Amino acid sequence: MGADSACWTCASAPRRAAARIAGLDAYLCEEPPHIGRWLDTSELTAERAADEIPARAEAAV
Repeated sequence: MGADSACWTCASAPRRAAARIAGLDAYLCEEPPHIGRWLDTSELTAERAADEIPARAEAAV
């Protein structure tokens, strides 16, 4: 294997990784049964997220 093929492999790795991530994202959004509860913590502090979990559990029953 020459240096050219190694460079090509390295150069295409980000595209391949992005395609795999996109495929995984699509699978997780569409395929599995929607059971359980999801908590979007993107705008929560760790403390607020920890408080939110039992609060949502109580509301679910």
